[in-house]
Amino acid sequence: SLYQTEPFIIISDLHLQELDGFHLQERIKNDEEISRKCIPLIFVTTGTTRENLARAYRASTQGIFIKPPQYDKWKFLLKDIYDYWQDATCP
Repeated sequence: SLYQTEPFIIISDLHLQELDGFHLQERIKNDEEISRKCIPLIFVTTGTTRENLARAYRASTQGIFIKPPQYDKWKFLLKDIYDYWQDATCP
């Protein structure tokens, strides 16, 4: 279908109100079809704790980045993440 996409990366805020990043990560891990594709999960956040960092990486998060306050830096960060994972090979 014209509207179906094949994502190569999932970028989510770690601290969402309805479905935080950890719950999203769990849902991805428990969805056999998505899990089989090995789509990297990257978190962005305004801040976090050492405990949350350890929890995320233990659960196979591929990266956690702090959102820069300046738009230009945020744009460059997203471009760097995109460029890196665009060239990665996944199943």
